[in-house]
Amino acid sequence: MTWTQGRLKWDARLVAGGTPSTDDEDLWADGSDASAVPFVAIGDMSRRTLVRETAKAVRPKGLASKNMPVGGPGTLLLSMYASVGEVAFLGIRATWNQAILGITPDPDRVNPRFLAYALHAVRDQLLSEVRANTQANLNARQVGDTWYPRPPLDDQVAIADYLDHETAKIDTLIANQEALIVALRERRSATICNLLGTAKDRIRLRHAITLSQTGPFGTQLSASEYVSGGVPVINPTHIVRGRIDADQDTSVTAIKAAELTRFRVSKGDILLGRKGEVDKSALVEQAHVGWICGSDALLLRPTLGTEPRFLWWFLQSTAAHAQLERWSVGSTVAGLNQRTIAEITLPYDCRRRQQEMVEEIDAAVFKIEALAAKTEQFIALTKERRSALINAVVTGDVSPRA
Repeated sequence: MTWTQGRLKWDARLVAGGTPSTDDEDLWADGSDASAVPFVAIGDMSRRTLVRETAKAVRPKGLASKNMPVGGPGTLLLSMYASVGEVAFLGIRATWNQAILGITPDPDRVNPRFLAYALHAVRDQLLSEVRANTQANLNARQVGDTWYPRPPLDDQVAIADYLDHETAKIDTLIANQEALIVALRERRSATICNLLGTAKDRIRLRHAITLSQTGPFGTQLSASEYVSGGVPVINPTHIVRGRIDADQDTSVTAIKAAELTRFRVSKGDILLGRKGEVDKSALVEQAHVGWICGSDALLLRPTLGTEPRFLWWFLQSTAAHAQLERWSVGSTVAGLNQRTIAEITLPYDCRRRQQEMVEEIDAAVFKIEALAAKTEQFIALTKERRSALINAVVTGDVSPRA
């Protein structure tokens, strides 16, 4: 077959979305307005091939006043900000924001389903055009100038049919593996709760710690005092799967760290998210000693009778998360603080029994996490295979008729 090169601005109508104000009460509709037009943001597109519902909607009058575009079912959407190059079709009549480009292909030149796959195949080309602004983004001109492989229409349809069939099988496999990940997380939580439940007592958290300290606020540490490559400051964003992952750009000088002595962490301390991320906690290891507890974190120091890892495992449990969420929401001060954290209750036993429970939890969770890690690796490889298949077929390296 004869292949040519298409250019988006020649083969489709491209319409950038609007930039409405979030404070404009006359623009946004509530759930009772049946005439409202759904408003698509990138979050509504995420991991979807068809957008059928949105988090927000706009009033028709506001839509006209802002001169915002409206597309019908079948309009192809391309994300130009954040997750650049993500595509989805509209399944409803809707408008969209400035981070999204609406694409209506010329039916005499390009098949919409084929174009969706072609845009996936040229994603690296799109990313090369990304400007280094405060967030990675494209504009409509850059997208319009993009070239893509364009076989004859009959071949485009054949390619789209083939890829629909093949990617559906791959997507089902991925979905099954993702469901397994969810099940493993639930098993992990149940395992922790069951083993902690063998403790003979329950006590208030204040009796298991000697210190509960929020990070530095206001003039104690200002944004202008952060440096790169200094003493790390740890906030919940730096806690990943129960471990500390410091950002070298979020740190302070050694002199400033010395001024923040009361916020410096010691081995065996626990850092806990206190603002919207109370499910995040990490145990301080030797390598972290002397680092600084951030303003969005809470530093907990266990008593001599409390095994640090035992307390950390409790804070990883759904039972702890439920209490932390309740006290966080109910606090008169946003987030957890020394007073509210003291009201948490936890299972408790002698230190020897705590250590035994920790060993049991470590062994059981290790097996679960090992299986989860293998599953995540399989998902990543499968997604790579899906992407490679699309690229190979769209560029003609693999024929759907073979």
